[in-house]
Amino acid sequence: MVLARVCRVALRGYATKAAKVDIAALKRLRQLNPVSMSRAKEALISSENDVERALTWLERDALAAGAQKAAKVKDRVAAEGAVAVYVNDAQTAATMVELGCETDFVARNATFVELASRIARVGAAFAGSSDSVVANIGVDALAARALGAHSVSDAVTEAIGRLGENVVLRRVATAGGPGVVVGAYVHGGSGAAGRIGAL
Repeated sequence: MVLARVCRVALRGYATKAAKVDIAALKRLRQLNPVSMSRAKEALISSENDVERALTWLERDALAAGAQKAAKVKDRVAAEGAVAVYVNDAQTAATMVELGCETDFVARNATFVELASRIARVGAAFAGSSDSVVANIGVDALAARALGAHSVSDAVTEAIGRLGENVVLRRVATAGGPGVVVGAYVHGGSGAAGRIGAL
């Protein structure tokens, strides 16, 4: 009996107080990165209420969650998707990218369409790199290129975690070269991404 009381008192002395989250930092973090309240609190607690460090923590966490989800959904068929095109301002280089997903709901999702458009923009660096005006580019070559702070492959993995579906970079084609003027058209979508595209 006495031993039980001593143990309780000893354990109570070693308990830590719950970390407090700064409300202003929480508000700012959720404005910069719209995540759930619990994820934002967890990020701020782990970064000691530093918003910049919390953003970095959230990026790493999203990439890790995306990798876990990608391992689970890698065998699912990604029959839907979008075609995104990009033409540079001088109209000398263009890229068309096909990004696949599982459902048409995700194919119309703004996050998915924006990712496809950003990947197409990165792919424009390959235009004119071969002897022919129009060239198919290897998906692996584009996946290794930088897209913001991460690679294209990492951005696709992060999208898998965020969207909850298998996302696959299927095909990449470029057009361009010296003395060439290119144009692009997308049908069945809005802006630079849709269901059918042409260069």
